[in-house]
Amino acid sequence: MPQGATNTRHLVALVADEETGLPASARASLTVLTATLAQLDEQIETLDAEIGRRARGKQRLGVTTKMGERSLRRLLIIGANSVIIERHCHASARPGTWLAGMLERKPTMLVRVAPANKMARIVWALMKNGEIYRAPAMAV
Repeated sequence: MPQGATNTRHLVALVADEETGLPASARASLTVLTATLAQLDEQIETLDAEIGRRARGKQRLGVTTKMGERSLRRLLIIGANSVIIERHCHASARPGTWLAGMLERKPTMLVRVAPANKMARIVWALMKNGEIYRAPAMAV
């Protein structure tokens, strides 16, 4: 019998078939092994279903809308706007960055809301995990 996980189904079929000519002592041992394989397959299917269920229930953050805390939204947009206004000073808005590319392609107000939304997601993740903000290292 060839080795490997891909050949297990052939092995199970071979053990189950009475006409294969396997010795009785080998068939008894292999029957125990194939039953264990079947049990493991059932457990894997159960775990796959649980992983799939949890993946479907995952909470996703939406866009920054006009719903929610108005003053917080306003502060986030003002903070993002300060980065855009002073873009010659801020490394995150210099040419070649994500924000600079957005400013070239999109309307200014839309670009002001995009980093605000990004900041809101960062703040939410920090609060959820109880962590402290650490600025990302700038790529050179």
